[in-house]
Amino acid sequence: MSGTTRPAVLPLDERLETAAQLVIRARISFDVWWFLKGVPTEPYILPIMNQFSEFFRFDREAHFFTFTVTMAALFETRNDTINLGRLMKDLEQTKGANPDQLSAAMENLDAAVAIAAKVTTLRRKLFAHRSGHFSFPSVFQEADVAPDELRSLSDQTLAIVNHLRSSLGLAERYFHPNAVGHLQEMFVALGASFPDEDEVTPDGQTPLSKMFRR
Repeated sequence: MSGTTRPAVLPLDERLETAAQLVIRARISFDVWWFLKGVPTEPYILPIMNQFSEFFRFDREAHFFTFTVTMAALFETRNDTINLGRLMKDLEQTKGANPDQLSAAMENLDAAVAIAAKVTTLRRKLFAHRSGHFSFPSVFQEADVAPDELRSLSDQTLAIVNHLRSSLGLAERYFHPNAVGHLQEMFVALGASFPDEDEVTPDGQTPLSKMFRR
């Protein structure tokens, strides 16, 4: 019986583009989740969400799930997935890759590891695998992470990917802010009204353990 031939690794530029798109899509999920769940906007949209409760019942959790699983995957250490460590390793062995950009990427990666570990805890015990030993609230307490940290992690991760892309002379990629704008327009069309931006005080320091209580 002949062994299975392992597929060839995708080209670096293709994997770097995929990594960028994963971060961008994860950030969209985070922004949508924060708009639906966050303290600044929830009071203004909750009546409409209650009106369409069967639609919104799991929508917020689905966006948070997507963000968590996608971001944690980028910080894996496997050799057969698209993750930052593997991309870094391959670029370090690539002739012509700019060492200054790789150094900047590594600096950002080192700074992101602590928060990434918290996200990995959520992924490993709640979302990709549901632990049979820990309750939902206890895992959030263990992770001890706040929304501002998650937003910061996505910023750092895109910075890492852009440094890696720049090491090969590839164009930088950017977040897309339109999703939240369109979401707000949808709620306005359904009857919601929002205060001026300077009247809203964001609270991204609230621990997730206090936001997820089931």
